[in-house]
Amino acid sequence: MSGHLGLVAELAAQGRDVVADYGVNCFNQFTAAELFRLGARRSVLSIELTSEEMAEVSAPWQGRGFEVFAYGRPEGMTIEHCVLSAAFDREPFTCRDLCVQKHTNVQLTDPFGYAFPVATDSACRNRLLHSRPVNGAGYLPALWRAGLRHYRLVFNVPGDPVAEVTAAFRAMVDTLKEGRTPDLHSMRRVAGGAFTRGHFARAV
Repeated sequence: MSGHLGLVAELAAQGRDVVADYGVNCFNQFTAAELFRLGARRSVLSIELTSEEMAEVSAPWQGRGFEVFAYGRPEGMTIEHCVLSAAFDREPFTCRDLCVQKHTNVQLTDPFGYAFPVATDSACRNRLLHSRPVNGAGYLPALWRAGLRHYRLVFNVPGDPVAEVTAAFRAMVDTLKEGRTPDLHSMRRVAGGAFTRGHFARAV
């Protein structure tokens, strides 16, 4: 899985089983066709598409070969400047004890009180995540009708209700397979009101 277009092509050329992640930003049919030409087995549709636009982009393939980012906190931005090293007046790249040992749950809070989790990587970059998880559970029936069968659930914050969310999505997918209407409120009972529908219903 890679969010880098060049790596998707390089790994596919080596015969690897490659999925183009949402960072590649598969936003239209031209991008999708090129990703498949480069050898991607599946592509995650852009998180900036509405559910209707997802159906349109994947229509020539009847939904096959695509994934939907259905739950989780996508990255808002990647920051080269290390938040922790600045806060503790430490030298970047030599202070791994801060994020790995002492401060594994870092957040930045904006003036409105929204807390944005900060994830670190091996290159000491800070990845700013969305303040609330995106929840596309309410759009599963429409996505299913469009032929979309692969749904990505992302858990990247301590305390994420992994088992509960996975079970709720699994139950909805199983219900759709049986040709019945799933309980679209089950995810609200799991996540409460602390989520966003992202761009599923709101175009960019």
